[in-house]
Amino acid sequence: MAAPKHPGGNAGKGRRPGVPNKATAAVREVAQKYTVEAVEALAAVMRDATAPPAARVSAATALLDRGHGKPTQPISGDDEMPPMAVSIEERRAKARAIIDAAFGEVGNNQGRCAMSAAAPSHC
Repeated sequence: MAAPKHPGGNAGKGRRPGVPNKATAAVREVAQKYTVEAVEALAAVMRDATAPPAARVSAATALLDRGHGKPTQPISGDDEMPPMAVSIEERRAKARAIIDAAFGEVGNNQGRCAMSAAAPSHC
């Protein structure tokens, strides 16, 4: 038998799933009061020609991420291995070839239906 999830009788204690943490909610509420000022500070760093380039790029990235959302990360290979696309039909054909190689060719569900004692109605 598996070990109890809450050894020592902790079942029912703590915050229920989906209930927000009150401390986190309070901190978030205070922090949101500084949203405009924070964005203005990021913009000031981005525009400051005397700021280190890394700081300017970081500020610009933060502004873009908050204004437009983070960009998606494409999955790709290198020059020798470009991204690959596999259709459902290709996956099914490859899976069927593996199954046929392992168990012999089985067509029209005959193998599965013949093995069951009470053949289902679709056989």
